[in-house]
Amino acid sequence: MGMIVRLLVAAGLVFGFHYAVKHGVATAIMAQLGDRPQMSPAITVEPEALRQAMEVGRAVDTSAQRTAIESASRQLEEMNRTMRPPLPPTVPLPPNIPGMPRH
Repeated sequence: MGMIVRLLVAAGLVFGFHYAVKHGVATAIMAQLGDRPQMSPAITVEPEALRQAMEVGRAVDTSAQRTAIESASRQLEEMNRTMRPPLPPTVPLPPNIPGMPRH
């Protein structure tokens, strides 16, 4: 019974010491800072400029030059696909026999 009481007293002392240090540090920091005004945010965003910047990528390019580039790109991809060697055959799995473990 005496050991439990000692343990509770020790826990109380540790908790009290922790609270005192925490409170003391917080008070010291607040005293250092004082009543300084809050800093303004480092980044300011103008909504209209942001909207205009987002609209730039939505323009549809209907030029014949872009169509020719995409067509050539598709042809090149198709040539690469046909010239690629075939995938090696997969290793066949052993037959699945019910009741027999597969190791």
